[in-house]
Amino acid sequence: MDEERYLYAPLGLMFVTMGDNHEQVSFSYPFSYDHIPVRSDTERSSSPERITHATAVPTAILAHLLSAKGMCDAPFEIKIDNFRFAGFPKTVSNPIGRSPQIFHVVFVLVANAPAHLVNSFQTLSGKLALAIDEEQSRCGYLADQMTTMLNEHDKNESLPNADESFPYREILEQSSLAQELRDVFEDVSDYGMVHVFINDCVEIGFCIETRAHLRAGLTPKSR
Repeated sequence: MDEERYLYAPLGLMFVTMGDNHEQVSFSYPFSYDHIPVRSDTERSSSPERITHATAVPTAILAHLLSAKGMCDAPFEIKIDNFRFAGFPKTVSNPIGRSPQIFHVVFVLVANAPAHLVNSFQTLSGKLALAIDEEQSRCGYLADQMTTMLNEHDKNESLPNADESFPYREILEQSSLAQELRDVFEDVSDYGMVHVFINDCVEIGFCIETRAHLRAGLTPKSR
């Protein structure tokens, strides 16, 4: 059952953005070195530095691959060594201020995640993307959130150990979008179900059936 728990739950979540002056993993959750249960072969904390260490892919290259330029507004999937990345990269409909041109809510899965689970996380990523983009068009929500995230990244780059850490804890404290993405990750990991409001306005509900069945002590349907 413990093995199945990690098969049907994400290892991590990344918020990748690409704008005129940046291409980066703007936020990631969980953080590296948190006290989170681990499998014998894969630690559940899948922050960029953890994945960089496990795959030898530099964080900048990882961000470039996941920004999915030229493959936006469609389901996305890529496998890198022991990780599979699933999402739905979105072109921003109304980019203003410091909003990116492209953003991507990426779920990090085990490499052998079944196709139906990958499809589920692609769908969830698409729902989140549409909600975030809708709020950006309505009130500049993404531009405001990116100002917070980019400011923290700028501060971090000025530190002596900038190459060894990321400002995700600070971003989580200040960004409502980061908090919403954290809630999505924790809810889908623990319960297999998501119920959040993006910017306290756009409601998103979703169920990862196999994870919800495991949570309820039921055997997931064979696919």
